[in-house]
Amino acid sequence: MGKAFKVLIPLFLLMLSTPKADAQISVSGGEDKQKHSNLLVKADSIYLFSSLDNIILKSTIGDASFNYIWHKFNTTSLEWDIPLAEGNISNYPLSCAGGYQLIVEDGAKTDTFRCWIFSSQISELYIEVLKSDCDYVELSALTPELNYYGNNGAVAVANGLHEFQWLDIPAQEQAIDPVPSPLIEAPAEDTEYSVTVKYKDANPLTASLSIEGEDIIAVKAIYDYEPVKPEVANEGHKPYAEGSAPFEIRFTDKSKGDIAKWEWKFGKITSIDRDPFHIFTTVGKDTVVLRVIGASGCEDSSEPFEVSITEMTVEAPNAFSPNGDGVNDEFRVYYKSVKKFRMTIVSRWGRTVYESDDPSRGWDGSIGSGEAPPGVYYYFIEAEGYNRIDTEDGKSHIEKKSLSGALHLIRGK
Repeated sequence: MGKAFKVLIPLFLLMLSTPKADAQISVSGGEDKQKHSNLLVKADSIYLFSSLDNIILKSTIGDASFNYIWHKFNTTSLEWDIPLAEGNISNYPLSCAGGYQLIVEDGAKTDTFRCWIFSSQISELYIEVLKSDCDYVELSALTPELNYYGNNGAVAVANGLHEFQWLDIPAQEQAIDPVPSPLIEAPAEDTEYSVTVKYKDANPLTASLSIEGEDIIAVKAIYDYEPVKPEVANEGHKPYAEGSAPFEIRFTDKSKGDIAKWEWKFGKITSIDRDPFHIFTTVGKDTVVLRVIGASGCEDSSEPFEVSITEMTVEAPNAFSPNGDGVNDEFRVYYKSVKKFRMTIVSRWGRTVYESDDPSRGWDGSIGSGEAPPGVYYYFIEAEGYNRIDTEDGKSHIEKKSLSGALHLIRGK
C-alpha cells in the first residue's frame, strides 16, 4: 500500500527568506481568474484560470534602470532555479502553469516576489493512501498539476475551488466527506473507492483505488442469531424482551476481515467458539458482545445485544371445557422460566386422573380411554425456577412455587 508523508515546517523556518507579498506582481489576461489561499507561504498568491491564454505577469515597481530577473520553480530540484529572463524586462508572458519568481534589483537593494499560476482544467488525477491503521484510512485525491511548494520542500495542492465527490463503489455510498483528503473507516473487506473532481462547468475527472488483499488489516465484528426455542402456546415467552428460560439462541459469525480469534461474552460467561449455541437462564438482562481479533492484531467489538429473562411464573385456570371447539379444550398452566415441574390432578374422591412433569402439556379431560365426567377436580402443582433468591441469613435457594385449587371440568355447549 502506498504511503505519503507530510512535511511539517516550523513557523520560524517559514518566515526565513520569505519574499514580499506578490502585490508587486500583477496578473492580467487569461479567463475566469480565481484566487486561492496559500497554506504554505502566505505571501505567495495562487491564481487559477480556466484558460492560460494571453496571461502576462507584470512588475508594478521599478523603472528603466532596474534589473528584473525571472525564474520558474523547478519541481525536480524544488528550487527557483529555472531561468526565464533577465534585464529591463518588467513584463513576462506566461508560457505554462507553475510557480514564478521575480527578483527586482535597483542597485541599492533587492526584492523578491513570487506567485503560482494554474489551470483549473486538470488532466491528471489519482488516489493515494496517506495513512492506514486498524480504525481509519486517510485517502487523498492527488492532482499533480495543482501542486505548489513552500520552504524546505513542503507541498500542498491548490484544489480548494474544486468539488470532490467520493464513492464507496461496493456499497454505492456517498457518505464520505467531499474533501480532497477524507478520513474514512478502515475497510474490512476488498473495497474500491472512486473520486470525481470537478471545477465549475469543466468536464469532471474520475479516478479509483482498490484496497484489497494484504492491504486489508481491519476487522469488523458481525453476527446473525436465531432462536431455536420452540413456540408453546401457554408459555409466556417474548423473545429478547421478556424471555422465558431456558431460551436457546444459535449465533453465527459473519465477521469481515482475516479473523484469527473469536471471543463471545454472554453476561459473565465467555465462549471462544466461532458459532456458539447459548442457553440463557439467568433472570434479568444478559448482554451479548462479540469481539474478534484479526491476524494483523486489529480487533473490533460488536454493539451490545440484550436478552432479558423473566422470573418464574406459574398460573392455573379454574375451569376448562374439552368439547373440541378449540377454546379451553385442555387444562394448561400459564408459565415462564420453569426448570422443574410436577402437576397432579385428582377427582373428588382423591383418585389421580392426570400427572405431568411438562408445563407445556395439559389435561384433555380424559381418564384412560374414556372421558372424565364433568364436575370438580383438584390440581396440585410444584414448580421450581432458575433464579436463586437470597435470604436475610446470607444464604440462597432456588425459587419455588406451589399451587393448588379446584378445577371445574365443563362439558356440553
